[in-house]
Amino acid sequence: MAKLAWTPWHKVVQLREDVKSGELSLAIFAADLYDVVMGKARSVYQDPQEFFALTYPTFNLRELAKDVVTRLAGKHDKAIRQLELTYGGGKTHTLITLFHLVRDPAHLPHLPSVAEFTEHIGMTPPETRVAVRQRKTCWLSCRPYQASRIWLR
Repeated sequence: MAKLAWTPWHKVVQLREDVKSGELSLAIFAADLYDVVMGKARSVYQDPQEFFALTYPTFNLRELAKDVVTRLAGKHDKAIRQLELTYGGGKTHTLITLFHLVRDPAHLPHLPSVAEFTEHIGMTPPETRVAVRQRKTCWLSCRPYQASRIWLR
């Protein structure tokens, strides 16, 4: 039998313990932005270190983050974004990503995914106040630029 030109996935990927043991609960995928903002979400969503360690910064997610952050920094004028995705399309994950990027940017974890976001954006995100309304709408206001507000729905 000929030798494969690539390494089998199970020799490259390290599965997390909860996946290996079969203990992975589907409830872990039910993120809630409101719970994150209130500080009572599961650690996988609440802790930026854990969250960004498991978040893959796709091109579209990096582009949205760039648009939002540059708006908050007063360098972009598009203030309303409508996220139109089906159930399970990543709306809540996107909002939690933005929340973590702008809530306390000075203390973002030093992870490759965070570096991909900040390099793509081209700047450190400005520290931003975040308000959540009706568990679905996220309102961001950058402290130095009170006129720079953005609604994410």
